[in-house]
Amino acid sequence: MSNSIGAINFKEEVKSSLWLVLLVVLVFGYLVYAEQQKRRVPADFDTIGSNIQSTQKKIVELIEGENLPDLERSLKEVQVLAEGFGIRIQLEGHKKYLEEQKRRNIGDLEYARSHRWSGGIDGNAREVLIFARMSQQLVPIEFNSLRISGNTANAKFTIVGS
Repeated sequence: MSNSIGAINFKEEVKSSLWLVLLVVLVFGYLVYAEQQKRRVPADFDTIGSNIQSTQKKIVELIEGENLPDLERSLKEVQVLAEGFGIRIQLEGHKKYLEEQKRRNIGDLEYARSHRWSGGIDGNAREVLIFARMSQQLVPIEFNSLRISGNTANAKFTIVGS
């Protein structure tokens, strides 16, 4: 008789243990499934590789810069144009130009191909304005400031070249 009671208890314990294991597996499975549902793939996941390549291409293009005319030639053209209009032109010293170019290098990487040389012009206001307009059509030049006082004007500029 004790044998049948022990067998019943053993069967009941195995049955309840199986239910407990099944319940634990279901809860664990639900938790894993819920965690997987939280993980979302970004909408642009398939295009990330091409986006990286196009961004790298843009970076290279920006570093290389556009093809600019020779800086020395641009300076000569601006000087000839200024002489034609009777405008005084003053260029900053060669030392300052070289120092600025040294600062443009980071280690062995030159992050811009363009070089700049600054200066100023003085003369008749009308002729300075015409010179400014014509020089911008002739060479890559940036005018930083323009001051007109009566019939005279002066301007600060920067010529960009390679």
